[in-house]
Amino acid sequence: MKERNDHSSPVKNDIEKYLLHYHIEQINKRNEFKNRQLKETWGEGQNFNAYINSEVEKYCENLDNYDPFTISCAVRKKVEKNIYDLIRNEEHKNTFLNDPNYNGTKKKLEFAESIGIKVKEVYFILGIIYNDALHWKDNRDNITPLALKLRNKTIKKLICNLFK
Repeated sequence: MKERNDHSSPVKNDIEKYLLHYHIEQINKRNEFKNRQLKETWGEGQNFNAYINSEVEKYCENLDNYDPFTISCAVRKKVEKNIYDLIRNEEHKNTFLNDPNYNGTKKKLEFAESIGIKVKEVYFILGIIYNDALHWKDNRDNITPLALKLRNKTIKKLICNLFK
């Protein structure tokens, strides 16, 4: 998450577009990740997606050793994928994925509504999980607030139902 705040990072935009949001294309930036001392395998989108999905399984199976930030990312990507899959028009699909006017999940959901997609209220509600958590702030406890939200039984049920 910290890499996302480094505006000089050569992988910042790729992290945001392909790893922290849903996209149909996969990245292969393994060497760039290695050079930045990031987890090398995550430079390949399919590896990153497999990891976040395995963390969701741990979370939903009530195991304690899951990564809260990964759950947050998985929720965001799943919400965006579900909406993307409802869009039938190819131009609208491209806009949803690539138009800079619709950066951010909330804006993507609002765009989907503007083109007639029925967006489930739960997708907006889960913004309390995927919004703040994925915008790392220095000199602040970024973990505790998210971990507490993820322990809430209602939130957990909503998240686990999203992945069924």
